[in-house]
Amino acid sequence: MQPLVKISDLCIRYPGMDSIAALRHIDMEIQPGGSCGIVGESGCGKTTLALALMGMLPPGCDWQGKIRINDSAVDLYNPTGRRSPRDQIAMVFQNPQTALNPVITVGRQIIRVIRRQGLRRNRDQQIKLAEILKLVELRATVAKLYPHQLSGGMQQRVMLAMALAKQAKLLIADEPTTSLDAQTRLQILDLLGRLQQQQQLAILLISHDLTAIARICQQVLVIYQGRVVEDAPQEMMFAQPRHPYSAGLLAAIPKIHRQRPDLLVSLPGEPDLSAVTTACNFASRCGYADSFCEQQRPPLNHDRDPRQRFACFNPRPCPEDSI
Repeated sequence: MQPLVKISDLCIRYPGMDSIAALRHIDMEIQPGGSCGIVGESGCGKTTLALALMGMLPPGCDWQGKIRINDSAVDLYNPTGRRSPRDQIAMVFQNPQTALNPVITVGRQIIRVIRRQGLRRNRDQQIKLAEILKLVELRATVAKLYPHQLSGGMQQRVMLAMALAKQAKLLIADEPTTSLDAQTRLQILDLLGRLQQQQQLAILLISHDLTAIARICQQVLVIYQGRVVEDAPQEMMFAQPRHPYSAGLLAAIPKIHRQRPDLLVSLPGEPDLSAVTTACNFASRCGYADSFCEQQRPPLNHDRDPRQRFACFNPRPCPEDSI
């Protein structure tokens, strides 16, 4: 099957940061109707990857590599006023209140998107608006409200409605549940899952929350300092993470049981974003590192199963290895 999105050897540097790459040699694919999760610490390059897909990076970025959407190559920046393969992508931001116009009702904002898809008659636009609001589980009366009159969860549903109005094939959700309470967070995640199935919508979910990734994503990419350190199906990533960084992120999730430890597991040290090295970037924080890790950078490879790739010379053993 031809991937909806294919990224090859993507490297990005922001202006004034010639020696520090925000993304380094990223390779990934997103299949039509599939779901992919990206996890990593703050500053690792997750949002940069999303903005590169959207063509929304600030001017002056230095880049190399290829981005193909539906087998059409795109530049790092969108040509002004022209149609682009990126028209098939929509993005939901972390804080929807800053993405919505505060002086226009949400219904008018959604209709603006509907109009761009070719619906000109007012009656057709209203019918389409009602259909979309129903899909995201909002009452029709919400269309007459302004963004500040909505809760955070309702604002996020409006953003999802705008993505559906755009008839997007890929939805990028950048930390969509960060500012929401626990119940609303689960409702938004379940809604994303239903929209993916009902609309055959591909989803790229960016999150610090591994439980959110596990809930709706089929594939998981772990990024550390701009590099993919592990790429695996969700069930393999959570059952047997091979890279020590992936395992550290999973171990830091609080466990609810009687024998829980007094202290949460944490990764030692902090990522050094200014370090330019030919060695493994994670070596200084890794309990598995040896002298070889400090001399060469491990490639993204696999041993037993080609579906699970990891960039580590001393990966954590598979359960079969201990038998």
